[in-house]
Amino acid sequence: MHTTSGYIHFDYKYILNKLEVNNLSKNTCKRFIYCKLDFEKQFIMKSTIQFWILTLTTLLVISCSNDAEINVLTINDTALIDKIEVASKEIIDVSNLPSSAKMVLDQDFADSSIESIQYAKGLGYKVSLFTNDESIIESKSDLFFSSKGEKLDDDNVERKAKRQRCFGFVFPIDFLMPDDTVITLNNNTEWSLVREWYKSNSGVKKLPSLSFPVNIRLQDGTIQTLLDRTDLAEVKDACKLNQPNRKCFELKLPVSFTMPDSTVIVVSNRTDYIKIRRWHLAHPRVLKKSSVNFPINIIFKDGSEKEIANMTELAEAKSNCKS
Repeated sequence: MHTTSGYIHFDYKYILNKLEVNNLSKNTCKRFIYCKLDFEKQFIMKSTIQFWILTLTTLLVISCSNDAEINVLTINDTALIDKIEVASKEIIDVSNLPSSAKMVLDQDFADSSIESIQYAKGLGYKVSLFTNDESIIESKSDLFFSSKGEKLDDDNVERKAKRQRCFGFVFPIDFLMPDDTVITLNNNTEWSLVREWYKSNSGVKKLPSLSFPVNIRLQDGTIQTLLDRTDLAEVKDACKLNQPNRKCFELKLPVSFTMPDSTVIVVSNRTDYIKIRRWHLAHPRVLKKSSVNFPINIIFKDGSEKEIANMTELAEAKSNCKS
């Protein structure tokens, strides 16, 4: 008798000779061999059944363990995002994000800072962002990544609208930081400078201040000047309502402004507005704003003009735009 691959095999000729040598009859020998044969058949049948039970059990366990992953792979990105939204999540540190997700955030969302990261086990990540780019409709938005760190494409209208760009800045633009330093962005790739400032000043919660006036480019290519945050709000509110976001009117150039120290700055073209901005940046503690020198002419959207004699008439013109 010998064993091969877990099965027992008998050398029947050897057994028969041994039995005959011991003076047993051939019938006795045959009955002995038949018993052995019957034992081996039962042993092999039992081993085979156990083998298939083990195989089927293993396949079932593998199938069940992969079921969730298969479901994730077969649904579209928006459906997976919806699952992440409603799933139980734990807050994690940015160091626990997959490297591919961190790369997307660093390169494609340099204008934003991470507020929180939540992980839904077996599904993916929800990253809440805050942006300093005021050309984007909402300052807060969410991004979603798969468990492997792939950015998920979101077709949800409400979530997509938050990251919609209302207009483009005409660079350079300036930010006054909480410590009164100035960060100048010369192009759209330098937003990370603001984010890096906050990384170096991690205890600071105060937001940077966009310095006005700024020039912007609308979706139709039109260049407009935002004199203050009121102008900015007007343009962004129109975007939120999906309405044309051209200002009701603009100042006809040239025009002059008197600064708080009584100096006068003449704006002959749009690029000259930076002179007013830079004056305020050089005097960050001066809260009083520059004032326009009347009379001025304003140009409406339809190209018509009107002369404005004083601040009361200017306020009235702005009020009429809203009615």
